[in-house]
Amino acid sequence: MRNQKWTMVALLVFVSQAAGQTARKFGSVEAQDFINGQKERAAAQAALYKKHLEMGSDLFGVSKHWSLKAEDTANGTLITKYVTEFKIDDWGCTDVAFKVISKVNEKECLVQPQFPDAKTMLIRGLDMKKVTDDVEFVLQHPIVIQDTYSYKAVSSSKRTVLVLNCDETKFKEVFEKKGPVIKKERDQLIADNAKRVEQAKQKAHDHSVEEAKAKIADLKEQISKNEELLSKARNRKPYFDIDKKLKEQLKTEEKGLAELLKKYANEKK
Repeated sequence: MRNQKWTMVALLVFVSQAAGQTARKFGSVEAQDFINGQKERAAAQAALYKKHLEMGSDLFGVSKHWSLKAEDTANGTLITKYVTEFKIDDWGCTDVAFKVISKVNEKECLVQPQFPDAKTMLIRGLDMKKVTDDVEFVLQHPIVIQDTYSYKAVSSSKRTVLVLNCDETKFKEVFEKKGPVIKKERDQLIADNAKRVEQAKQKAHDHSVEEAKAKIADLKEQISKNEELLSKARNRKPYFDIDKKLKEQLKTEEKGLAELLKKYANEKK
């Protein structure tokens, strides 16, 4: 899922990379200050996300489909989208944070996704009795987007927004119809990726084998030339030394090639 949160792991990786650049540019003291600042921001982001999860759970509870979203095709089409890309016929789960603009009725409320350039949306199908204006939360329920909602804004202009429907019945209908299709597509994607990885391994193996064979061929040619010079030389000792060294190298290269071929054969089993 294209998460709108920064996870601690991702942030710490970024901190490590950025700190290296800072250290090279300024020095160890500045680098440490930079690392500390980034860690503090990462911790603040993680704490805020946790707070949003807790608030969402308190307001609406947590659906089993959202809890299992990492292993469940309940992610649907939303797994690959930012909230700014949501559209009719999308479905699944999202972990974007929402801020309540106003409660429309006991089953609906207008919300503003906490993401740059995101548009107002309407959440429908949940009990809104605990909802108050300006509260921020992560909606831990599967969503089905099938229609829009129109209302009159403060400016008196008419606005039309997407409806994030949390009706479990509607979700079940969509999931049973589209879930297997999504799963099949993902399984195919996984298979295609595995095939590409295998092709890359094969290509790398072939390249290594060709390199090894080229080295062996070159050594054999050097040995042949050295033996020819050896047969004509009056002082043969230098050529004997060269011959010994070349043959030792040849033996090492041939052994390396044999091990390479054996290792690859075992991996293919």
